Amino acid sequence: AELELGFSLRDLVQGRIMPVAINVVGAVVEVVRDADGAVRVRGISVGQGGESVAVSQQLAGLGHVQMSDASLLWHDQHRDRPPMWFRQVDLDIDRIGTDLDIELSGVSQLGGGRLKASMRLSQTADGKLLGVGGRARIDGLEPGRWMDAWLPLPLGLTGDTLELESQFSWTSQGEATLDGRVRSGRLRQLDGPGALDGVEADFAATLDGKQQRVVVRDLGVRNSDGSDWAADRVVLDQRASESRRWLAVQASRVQLRSLLPWLSGVDASGALPRVTGEVEDLLSEIEWMADQPDTPPAVSLTARLHRVGLLAQDQQPAVSGLSGVLSLTQDGGTLELDSDNVAIELPATLEQPVQLDQLTSSVHWRREGSAWRIRLTDLAAAGHAARANGSVEVVLGGAGAGQRRCHRAQAPGAEAMASESAGLAGPGRGRWACWQRASAHRRGGGSVSIPQRRWQLSAGAEY
Repeated sequence: AELELGFSLRDLVQGRIMPVAINVVGAVVEVVRDADGAVRVRGISVGQGGESVAVSQQLAGLGHVQMSDASLLWHDQHRDRPPMWFRQVDLDIDRIGTDLDIELSGVSQLGGGRLKASMRLSQTADGKLLGVGGRARIDGLEPGRWMDAWLPLPLGLTGDTLELESQFSWTSQGEATLDGRVRSGRLRQLDGPGALDGVEADFAATLDGKQQRVVVRDLGVRNSDGSDWAADRVVLDQRASESRRWLAVQASRVQLRSLLPWLSGVDASGALPRVTGEVEDLLSEIEWMADQPDTPPAVSLTARLHRVGLLAQDQQPAVSGLSGVLSLTQDGGTLELDSDNVAIELPATLEQPVQLDQLTSSVHWRREGSAWRIRLTDLAAAGHAARANGSVEVVLGGAGAGQRRCHRAQAPGAEAMASESAGLAGPGRGRWACWQRASAHRRGGGSVSIPQRRWQLSAGAEY
């Protein structure tokens, strides 16, 4: 390494041997953010008694610092992150009054991305840091497992390079803001099914120790099958106190099959990658006690569903084409179904899917102790020239498990619909029995009375 120092004659006359300008070529510099959050250049001790002081105080007496072809190690002990190396670092620092203007460029050893940033470091006359603000751009950053240490939720991300540019600011009180744009090509999940062929979006974030808010605007996504979708706005809010946590998500539109597979690592059921369809006008909130992990969280969610379903897998049931308005909490909810072209698959019981031209109902469910009561009212289904309507009530779990009621069940032509559309593969392992009430159906100028009779719907699981 080469080092050039510039001194003030007045300082030398007064016995102060401290450079006012530094020019370094090929140096290795380690910058540390310690456990208290103070940023220091390791190896420089200018405080009384030789103790290390913050970097803003270390540079307080300098008018100009220039570094070229240097190596820079950033070690964030405050957030317990692994060290990050930058090579081919060029750095210029100029004093403007009590502030420092900084120009920085370099290549990250992790991901190979090239960073270019310009910022102003604001400080008091004695070098106490007040804040940092500026602009940064990262090009050619290769995603990889190394990113998991810097993300709130590990994704195991790999794929094409990323581009990111952002304005930013940070204050000594720990408040940070970001406002920029991100763009990527193909992205894949190393240990999961997540896969996208492209993402681009504008973003704005406000972050501090107790609250984080991220707003994504003009989101554009290209799926791995070549299809595209977009959302005007997605908002994530998170707040925390000593004992409570709160998270809210708002979205103008979300394509479920694009995003849910990325969360498969936190999905014990394994069903998320099978979910299809779109959600619009989503508003969800969850609140939980950080010091009481066994206490169920408080949940609320409202959304408009558009052709939502569950893909078939092995012998598991599947459905497609469900549309309606959903509203729920941790204790119950409602779903106003208004769907067409619905398909229901029960591979363990039915040889062919059940095809419905129309399916409408008001679905209500609520918690009753350890049981759940599910009620379908104004149920109407039509398919294969047959119609059925009525209401159904089911109790699952608890002392009332297995209770089933079928009210006002009217199914003219139900036998035809069952034989054409269901095609029973064999005796069902469970049977749901309802009784059709006596009804009259007009034929021409008269009517025919149909006596009360029993009909059955077979299902592939015990009730």
